[in-house]
Amino acid sequence: MNGTGRPSVGSGLSALLIARAVSAAPSRQPRRSRKETFFLTQCHVREAAIVRQIASAFQANSSAAPGLEFKRMRPVMSCRWDLEPPEAMRLQERLRERVVLEDRFEEVRFVAGADLAFDPETGIAFAGVIVYRFPQLVEVERRMARRKLRFPYVPGLLSFRESPLLVAAFARLRTEPDLILIDGHGRAHPRLFGIACHIGVLFDKPTIGCAKSLLVGEHEQPALGAGSTAALDFRGERVGTVLRTRENVKPIYVTQGHRISLVSAVRLVRRCLDGFRIPKPTREADHYVRDLRRAYQAEK
Repeated sequence: MNGTGRPSVGSGLSALLIARAVSAAPSRQPRRSRKETFFLTQCHVREAAIVRQIASAFQANSSAAPGLEFKRMRPVMSCRWDLEPPEAMRLQERLRERVVLEDRFEEVRFVAGADLAFDPETGIAFAGVIVYRFPQLVEVERRMARRKLRFPYVPGLLSFRESPLLVAAFARLRTEPDLILIDGHGRAHPRLFGIACHIGVLFDKPTIGCAKSLLVGEHEQPALGAGSTAALDFRGERVGTVLRTRENVKPIYVTQGHRISLVSAVRLVRRCLDGFRIPKPTREADHYVRDLRRAYQAEK
């Protein structure tokens, strides 16, 4: 109990985390088929182990409590997803006016990477979000969501296809990130409103787009050395930075999503690098959703 007469945060969270870890383990109910048990095991074994580690850390060190913000992450605004492509494009143009292209954040303690993978035969998609303590890049938790994609593939409208599922995965987080990295573009988009902008505006969170390939714009090739950059321009406007993260390796495209300047976006992406081409948060999110898809395809 704390001074208010209510249960203390540390003890309640420890119990909650332990219960979550136990519930995440494969079920032993006799009515569940082998196929269902196998799939759930593959999907949740990592999640269960991570949550158990967090629970142990809580029990071992009560001072960790102030660093973990256990509350559901919800969008600050609603958005219609059941639109025809022309309507979706007009909505992007309206929502673009909400994007903030300057730094509107304080200390970054937790950074999240998000990605999505889908099975082309069934249209079943898996969204994954992994949260890391920053700047140590130690994993705190990961969550996933699964459902059938409803919006068709239309170039420039990726956010209407993937965002509903990503929002569902973010809503399952118990650690609210201070910064989000999306495997996709932000301002470097035909209407200057890519998926990183859309997710950022929905949650009103500092968001960065980290893309592996060019969508729009022109740029010179950065020098071959790691850390070299070049400006990414579109229709006479600077919309991003081409960043070579490793020597003699293809660069990535860093673009603003929301509530962050381009200078800060590049600086923070650099701090999320750990020797690979892709920043750790989005790289591991990509591996996570690919593993989920692989387990599903093996048993479908």
